[in-house]
Amino acid sequence: MCGRYTLTQVGPRLVGERFELGEAEIEPATLGRFNVCPTEDILVVTHKGPRAVRWGLVPSYSRKIYGPLMINARAESVTSKKVFARLLERPERRCLVIADGWYEWLKSEKKGEPRVPFRYTIDGGELFAFAGLCDVAKIDGEWVPSATILTTTANSISAPVHDRMPVVLGGPDEAVEKLEEVRRAGSRIYADSYLSQAYFYRGDTARAFGLLDSLAASSSGPAVARARSATASFAAARGERERAERLIRQVLEAGYVDHHVAYSLGVAYAQLGRMVDADRWLERAVTDGFPCYPWYVRDPLLAPFRAHQTSREFLARLRARWEAAKARYA
Repeated sequence: MCGRYTLTQVGPRLVGERFELGEAEIEPATLGRFNVCPTEDILVVTHKGPRAVRWGLVPSYSRKIYGPLMINARAESVTSKKVFARLLERPERRCLVIADGWYEWLKSEKKGEPRVPFRYTIDGGELFAFAGLCDVAKIDGEWVPSATILTTTANSISAPVHDRMPVVLGGPDEAVEKLEEVRRAGSRIYADSYLSQAYFYRGDTARAFGLLDSLAASSSGPAVARARSATASFAAARGERERAERLIRQVLEAGYVDHHVAYSLGVAYAQLGRMVDADRWLERAVTDGFPCYPWYVRDPLLAPFRAHQTSREFLARLRARWEAAKARYA
């Protein structure tokens, strides 16, 4: 588990540079801390940027804060527990929990003696992020944003002290590794669509297409729609125009469209140079539950859309919606 960690860095600018936050404001009280505890405010980065939230998940349907503190979520079972699975499905409910170390306690061999704390760091104390899930609930008339930290089986360094450790995020290779863990433990409809993106952006297109082909062969309508629309976006990016257009037709004929599918259709149309259609489907993705402005302005596959004048009004509206949400829930 992860019950204590550190964020000793006191410079907001350095944190902002490390996580590409631009000029976004960082709550000073979340920095310079050597013993971050459950229920305290912690620094996370969501699709709205950096913010201070309560450590210990308070689900959106809660009316009071009670019961066990949900400070951790096991990566192996996160897709099978409704309280976490509903958040994992929504990109805007995933977050980075900023840290520069964490503690585990070794039980003493002598009965009655205190446990010995061990602090683990990455690259000599550099900033990093735990994988997290976040939510917001209205408690006694006040909005309470909160988060939990994902945990996994301890690696060879941590295992002698504790059998669990937080999920520490790294580069593309490690992202693939963690998504593979989620895939083995849970629902393919969620894991495979995200995992295929990780492989595609890493350059392993064969693996990306293979995952989506397998998902498209399932009996689940949502899974097939997500697989075909994502495949269409990847195929269009590779210049396979006929294949992309055929897959788009199949998705539209089948009729199932959620925000994942709408986004992939928008990307596919952008890669095909059909910017009006791209704008229409990206707008639907936003309306149906994916208003993640940072992703729209960073996704490499949307570069043709961002370079076209059609995108200006769309991105302006999206940013205004993002800023309004950030101001409301901050």
